[in-house]
Amino acid sequence: MEPCTGSNQSVVSRIELAHGSQQTAAGIGIGSTEAEVISAYPDSHEIGPHPYEGGQAKYLRVIAADGSRDVTTLLMETDEDGIVRQVRAGYLDPVRWIEGCA
Repeated sequence: MEPCTGSNQSVVSRIELAHGSQQTAAGIGIGSTEAEVISAYPDSHEIGPHPYEGGQAKYLRVIAADGSRDVTTLLMETDEDGIVRQVRAGYLDPVRWIEGCA
């Protein structure tokens, strides 16, 4: 787990998981399938292409139930087989940073 503090060094703005057994409150984690993500968040997800992987790899983003996008978000990256390989959670802008917190 890698915390990201962004420009304000006293506030964690993003958490990133690339291995391990941690899961979201809905039971989604590394190794979950795209179908499991959609099932866990049926009314609050967006699906888009992965900017680097191409093919069938995707970004699955969970949006807050109230539709707000400026507070927090959850993003899962899948590989070409539809398997979650990374989970990011935090404020919208830091979660969208493709290159991480650098």
